[in-house]
Amino acid sequence: MDITIVRYSASADASLRLNSAVSAVNQAYASEVVELFYAAVHSIDDALYSNAQRHAWAPYPIDYAKW
Repeated sequence: MDITIVRYSASADASLRLNSAVSAVNQAYASEVVELFYAAVHSIDDALYSNAQRHAWAPYPIDYAKW
């Protein structure tokens, strides 16, 4: 089974449109993708989201089976 990743980025002209790309990731990389997601969520500035919110989105310990 492959994992699908959706990436979003603002357009070059800073409009409200979002550009998106969907990529399939081989199951062999699943743990790396999960760890990247966890690290990204927990790198969000405290001023934007609380620790509780970040832990709700990416709890620890990581449940690899759930992913």
